[in-house]
Amino acid sequence: MDRFKVFRTLALVAAAVGLAGCSDQPLPTGPASVADPPLQFSRFSAWDDGRQTAIEWQDAPRSVSVTRVIGAGGGTLSIPSADFTITFPAGAVAVPVSITVSTVNGGYVAYDMLPRGITFAATVLVKQGLHNTEVYDDDFNRTLVLHGVYIGSDVMPGIDRKVPVTEILPSAIVFTRVRGKLMPDYLVWQINHFSRYMLASG
Repeated sequence: MDRFKVFRTLALVAAAVGLAGCSDQPLPTGPASVADPPLQFSRFSAWDDGRQTAIEWQDAPRSVSVTRVIGAGGGTLSIPSADFTITFPAGAVAVPVSITVSTVNGGYVAYDMLPRGITFAATVLVKQGLHNTEVYDDDFNRTLVLHGVYIGSDVMPGIDRKVPVTEILPSAIVFTRVRGKLMPDYLVWQINHFSRYMLASG
């Protein structure tokens, strides 16, 4: 009788293993991927009347204007030639809005964003690649503070490359290792409303 119980137990175990093998649920194939650490955004006073140094392109992209309707679910708009991406999280807008982003002529990393004056209920993130900018250099000064800045719609830098800034935005720079050296890869900055934005240092 005891031998019969042992055989029955083994049969039940084998059946359970067989059912698991036939399950539609995928079996784990390895450890779960680990998310990148959160960006460390630099913080400045919300409003700043100082002047910043405008960052130049190495090779200015052609003038580009991109439009996309963003709804309550969020979305992304990109300008590949400028290595630019803007991401709207869910809830940033309550109703569909036609968003337009245009590069600004003049050799500086700057964008016009429309509709001007719109505000967002959730923080919007801009990602600006740095490979085609003057800061992408083996000798990049890591004490240099880069950030997105808000400037007037009719404002451009003077001969000294200085530009009056209305707002300095929380920004985070990301480095990657290239041929053994850390290089500035991209900058992310946070925005909550639209107008003209520029990449600057100071």
